[in-house]
Amino acid sequence: GPWPGPQAYYRVAVPAGKTLNVDLLSQSSFDGALYVFDASAGCEAAAVNAACAGLASDAKGDGVAEHLSLQSVSDAEYILVVDSWSASEVGVFTLQLSLL
Repeated sequence: GPWPGPQAYYRVAVPAGKTLNVDLLSQSSFDGALYVFDASAGCEAAAVNAACAGLASDAKGDGVAEHLSLQSVSDAEYILVVDSWSASEVGVFTLQLSLL
């Protein structure tokens, strides 16, 4: 992915015309990042980096919340990724999702 730290991946289905809101809430000692890409994108690094360009949140700072919104024009599946800036940067987090 875009950052060198370990990643956690989640697949989510979003119906046409709906907006997916994602909030990443990290523990106070974890500087997490959040990005999303279409599940139909290739699994190679270049394809993932291209697919998530512009759909990333990295506010930089331990415990700082991240937020993404994605409007789906058709029924689709997306991959949500929690990442970090360093291979040694890991921690506890909560993902909050809502469809509007």
